Amino acid sequence: MTIQCLEERGLQEDGGNKLAASNCPGWDDPETGWTCCPAGYGVYQDVYIEGRSIPYIHDIFCRPIIDENVVELWTEIDLTNGELADSLVMKYSLYGQNFRETVVENNEEIVAVEGGRVLKKVKIKIPDEKLRLWTPDNPWLYQMQVSLYDNKGRVLLDNMKRQFGMRKFVIDKDSKPKGRMYLNGKEIRLRGTNTMGFLQLDVMRHDWEQLKEDLLLAKLTNMNFIRTTQRIVQKEVYEMADKLGMMMQADMPLFAYINQKQFPEILKQSAGIERVLRNHPSVILMSYLNEPMAEVKPHA
Repeated sequence: MTIQCLEERGLQEDGGNKLAASNCPGWDDPETGWTCCPAGYGVYQDVYIEGRSIPYIHDIFCRPIIDENVVELWTEIDLTNGELADSLVMKYSLYGQNFRETVVENNEEIVAVEGGRVLKKVKIKIPDEKLRLWTPDNPWLYQMQVSLYDNKGRVLLDNMKRQFGMRKFVIDKDSKPKGRMYLNGKEIRLRGTNTMGFLQLDVMRHDWEQLKEDLLLAKLTNMNFIRTTQRIVQKEVYEMADKLGMMMQADMPLFAYINQKQFPEILKQSAGIERVLRNHPSVILMSYLNEPMAEVKPHA
C-alpha cells in the first residue's frame, strides 16, 4: 500500500516493530568505499535440513569455571517419543583440540527421562598439568564430545561435539576507576575496531582464507578486539576468532531507542543470541542498544 493510499484512508505509515538497525552485510573496501544499508530480509546463505534420532541431543554448552579448574558440561536432550525407557546413557570425552591432550574419555552418566527436554549437568575437573587457558596470544581450545545411547549403553542414538576455551572475562565495577577489564585474572586493555559486514561477506562467499586473513590483519595492526556493530554474525566468524585469538563483541540489532512494543521480542532474541554465542571464548561482550538517545524517554 502506498503512502498516498494510506493518507487517503486516514491511516499513518508504520514501519513495523521488526528489530533492525543498520545491519545488512554491506561492505568495507579501500577502493570502492563503504556502505551499510538498512536491514533486508530473506535467505542469503546455505540452508540445511537435518534428520535426527528420537531422542536427540539438542545442544551442549561447556561452561568454564577456571577458578576451580572445572568445565561444567550442560547437555540438552530432547525427548519427543512417549515410548522411551525411563533412562538413557550419556558418554562424554574431553580432548585438547589444538594441542594433544586427553582429559577424560568415555565417561558415562545415566540420564533420567522426564518431560520434553532434559538438561543434564556434569562437572569435569581438569588437572593442573592439563589446563590451558584461552588468551589472544595463546588461544588454546578444547573439544567436548558427547554421545547418547539407549538405557543399555549399546545403541548409539546421537552425538555432538563442541569446541570451547577455558577463560574468564570480568568488567570490575569496584575497581578505581570503575570498569577495569580482566582476562583470566590479569588486567587487559581492549584495542580494536567496529566492523560493518565484511566478515559476514567472507562467510557468504565461503572464502575461508579471506576470513582468516581479515582477522590476522587486525592482529597484525596490534588489535585484540573487534565489535560486530549492531549485529551478530555467522558461527564461522566466531569459530575462526576462537582459533586465532581475537576477542569479539556482539550487538543486538538495535539503534537509538527501544519501542515498547518491541520489548518482548527483544527479551526473546537476546536470550537466543546468548545461547548461540555462549560456547565461544572469543565473545567477551554483548551490548543491547547502540547509541541510546538521551532525549528519548522513557526507554522500554
